[in-house]
Amino acid sequence: MKFYDWQTGESANDLMRMGGGRFRVSPFKTSLLVLLAIILTVGTRANEADQTASPSPQAEVELRALSSKYPKEAVNLLLERMRAVLPKGWSASYDKEYSVLEISRDESVLAEFIVINAAGDEKPERTQYAFSFRVLPAFSPEEYRRLFAENVRIQEELKEFGRELEKRRVPHIGDNFYGETDEEKAAVARYEALRNSRPRLPDYHFGDISLEWIIGAPAWDGLTGIHVIDDRIREDCARIRKKMMELLSPY
Repeated sequence: MKFYDWQTGESANDLMRMGGGRFRVSPFKTSLLVLLAIILTVGTRANEADQTASPSPQAEVELRALSSKYPKEAVNLLLERMRAVLPKGWSASYDKEYSVLEISRDESVLAEFIVINAAGDEKPERTQYAFSFRVLPAFSPEEYRRLFAENVRIQEELKEFGRELEKRRVPHIGDNFYGETDEEKAAVARYEALRNSRPRLPDYHFGDISLEWIIGAPAWDGLTGIHVIDDRIREDCARIRKKMMELLSPY
């Protein structure tokens, strides 16, 4: 399984960094609250994240703080345009409390769940198809370019740091390291601090807001999320996703 790195041409965000153990998308509609908590607590093992019933106090504060930093007029306008384009059987909604914009198919779909380190015996189940964005404060093109360059620099440091940890035979799954000795734990803590220092970058902008993928980015197809079984429905889902993306401007 390839893990993508934030905003370096290899990634979009850290949702795909859940390589420690099995990570499975729920057959029911996943709680965005829990998903966002998982995203904000990078480095947590997936099997531990599955047991999380609610976000940590720090994560919840960060999530709630986002909603006060953008013009609501821009969000309302985007919602209006999305709903005008969506056909019958699709919905666009916005969770102001956690600053999440979601587009979902009203009728459930039969789908396979992409599972990291899976046993390979998962069977298709009915679930809701949805993709979503987090709304962020606006980034100017200049600020985005500056932070992008900083992200690339940090990512190169991370790769070198990771290679060093591998040479020291520090246990790891993917790029998640788990120190056993005190020395290893200290090194892993420095690695995690460097990884968490990367600036958060959006994928799109619309008016006075920016947006980043949370669930369902095209780059993740076949790597995480769900795979819709029916060819016609899968193509329809991809077409709707493309229509929504056409309303946004990429950085």
